[in-house]
Amino acid sequence: MTEKIFDQTQLDSLVTAAVEEAVTEAKSDGEAEVLRLTTELDEAQKALATATARVEELETAETERERQAELAALADVRAEQVSEITPFTEDQLDAKKASWAELSEDEFASTLSSYQEIVDAAKAVSDEDGDGEGGTTTPDTKFDGTRASAGKDIDEMGAVKRFFGKAPASATK
Repeated sequence: MTEKIFDQTQLDSLVTAAVEEAVTEAKSDGEAEVLRLTTELDEAQKALATATARVEELETAETERERQAELAALADVRAEQVSEITPFTEDQLDAKKASWAELSEDEFASTLSSYQEIVDAAKAVSDEDGDGEGGTTTPDTKFDGTRASAGKDIDEMGAVKRFFGKAPASATK
């Protein structure tokens, strides 16, 4: 006969203790793994949020860059349209074209219409001199600030000169 080293109760107790120890160890390992994975997940979510913010920033920058390029092209087109109807210099066109590009289509059309009206009015006034050239002319005069009246010279600028202290008080009034 074989001698029993352990009875059934002791054996059950040892098996239960071994199972509990294995379960505790597995549970501890599982909790450590969950903690490690949770930490990795948190880090990955932070990295994703950072990357998403960067992508949005780049998309915004690209959109703004495209908008600026479109505005620059529109500015050149609108400056050309204005130059066709006005006598503006290149410097004047360059100074205003960015603001013209910012206008809506209706606002710019109104601006062009206003410019056209001004140019037409200026041509009409300048054409009244009858030379047909459309340029304004100033008549030649020999006005020197004095006039002859009733036989004596009157200094038309005398009052102004006296005001500024450049003429004697005895000048004709």
